[in-house]
Amino acid sequence: MPPQRPGVQLAGRTAGIAGFGNLGRRMAELLSFMGMRVLVTDPQANIPSAYDRVELDRLATESDFLLCLVIHSPKTEKLMNAQVFRRMKPSAFFLNHSRGGLVDEDDLKRALDENWIAGAALDVGRAPPDDTPPLVLGRHPKVLATPHIGGMTPEGTASQAADTVEQAAAALAGRMPKFAVNPESATRLARRPPPVP
Repeated sequence: MPPQRPGVQLAGRTAGIAGFGNLGRRMAELLSFMGMRVLVTDPQANIPSAYDRVELDRLATESDFLLCLVIHSPKTEKLMNAQVFRRMKPSAFFLNHSRGGLVDEDDLKRALDENWIAGAALDVGRAPPDDTPPLVLGRHPKVLATPHIGGMTPEGTASQAADTVEQAAAALAGRMPKFAVNPESATRLARRPPPVP
């Protein structure tokens, strides 16, 4: 029989969300509904007053669960590194469901090996071919890893396909697609003639 471990009560704990895009906003709503205090760091997002806007250092220090939902770019490469992990509580958990390039994986392994943090959940990593968590982390006893398939349920796959069709139809009709990341840059939509009925 495998060893049994007690669960962790979420109500009353602190969730720190790095990145307040569509997924960050939805997670904030859900975690707040479950009774968690929600901290958010995102230098560009409008953050509702229901959540505390903080800098990354404070987010790392106060979070029981740090959720990395940042957009990956050269500016955010290895944003989650030893400096962040050392600030976290030894009882805290790190979760990355955005992109592997956001995390210094050597630093994360050291943080787990040396008990800087309690554990990690990873749906992404730097391993080819599809941004999956590397085996060295995937096999780690303090890591729950899904090889970039955390959302791959039959319903989730069908929903992604339907969303893609809906967004393509909106763009072809000259409308802004739902969940557009940078609508201010969609200049071709404004120049497109309206469709013929």
